[in-house]
Amino acid sequence: MDKLIMFCEELKFKKLSEVSSSIDFDVSSNFQFPGPHCPLFGVVLVTSYLKNSIVIVIGTKECTIYTKTFTMHRQLHDRSAVDNVFSFCLNSQNVIFGAFDELTNAILEIDSKYRPEAIFLVSTCVPEITGEDLERVIRSVECKTQSKIVAIQTDHLGSYDHHSGIQKTYESLVNIMKKTSEISKSVNILGFRYNGIEKTELYRLLKEKDIIINQTVPASTNINKIIKAPEAKLNIVLDYSAVGMAKKMQELFNIDYVVFDRSLNIDDIEKNYLVLSDKLEIDLSKEIRELKFEASKIIDASVDTLNGKTFVYSNAPYNTLEFSSFLTHLGMKPLLISIRHISNEELRFREFILNSGVDPYISQTANIALVRKLYDYIRPDIYIGHEDQNYLFSKGIKMVVLDSLASKVGFELVTETINSISYSLSDNIHLKNLKHRRSENGASF
Repeated sequence: MDKLIMFCEELKFKKLSEVSSSIDFDVSSNFQFPGPHCPLFGVVLVTSYLKNSIVIVIGTKECTIYTKTFTMHRQLHDRSAVDNVFSFCLNSQNVIFGAFDELTNAILEIDSKYRPEAIFLVSTCVPEITGEDLERVIRSVECKTQSKIVAIQTDHLGSYDHHSGIQKTYESLVNIMKKTSEISKSVNILGFRYNGIEKTELYRLLKEKDIIINQTVPASTNINKIIKAPEAKLNIVLDYSAVGMAKKMQELFNIDYVVFDRSLNIDDIEKNYLVLSDKLEIDLSKEIRELKFEASKIIDASVDTLNGKTFVYSNAPYNTLEFSSFLTHLGMKPLLISIRHISNEELRFREFILNSGVDPYISQTANIALVRKLYDYIRPDIYIGHEDQNYLFSKGIKMVVLDSLASKVGFELVTETINSISYSLSDNIHLKNLKHRRSENGASF
């Protein structure tokens, strides 16, 4: 234990009790692997779903190649995503004297040749530092194009990760909307970046009550639909990154919104449904009661499997401290939590973990290289997030990746999270991995 303490002090890892805000983090290393994504990545996560649009990335070759590579790769694995990225690579003359003429010519050429419904001009660090005036560019071309032209600033100077890029992209979409007549009993679902909204618990309950799903942004929409988004009576926000968009729509078009967050607390989920029911004037009491009862049964049944198990949290599609407190509530013990930042809203989850008698180490997200050095000391039962599964297996650590649950909403998120972790801790998955590893080495089992 003394060795572990000395090692964590050397890496500048703090205990959760020593961290109550983002400024309490110490930088453990100037080198990070794999490191955080930049806001440009967040823009592409959203715009790659927007059919009939084009994205022009304005920056160095590294920025444009990075974006293009990601969109091409995503298109291979996600049929609904589109490769709509064009690269505007700055040269030394552009950096010194500006790129106004070349950029306006590029926009006019793309508009004429491809006829998109919208063109997103995405700036990166270098043009933001040099002060490239994209609003001036837009003013000079907007009367000459049939496309809507929108600027999105994605410099990485004031943001640690990609989430600001997602937020700015959502908010930029409001700029192309137009006021129209309202469709009663209709909703927009904002902040859902996955396929299969129609398979979710929330969608099913709304359809059963004859609620019209006007559109899902960004996963199931296009520019023409976004223009008509103000038709909806209510916006349902599934991700906090889309709250800014909902607020702008409320200010400009007087559309009310509710935040239906991806909570793991079944009482909070019940409250979300009740608020939604009240706004839409529908009765979901029977459905909520049944779903909550089933979720409670699965929670109670998980105790034997999960109680006493230790975990390392690296990354998963949840609020970090809420997720860790949820597992703590089920009897699991966090040993190390990788976290991006701590907001005031998360402090209650921090207190719950500490009051449960555990005080895990904290590291900043996206630095697996340092976290690996702790495995031999803390020996967790399971690693939650992305890692080399064979490497973890060699250390006797099981692993679960929960990315597939990012599209779950409501009580189904609770039940499927528990089921996934319980299965990953079971002997069945352990033997499956052992067979796979031995077959790779040419051994029989």
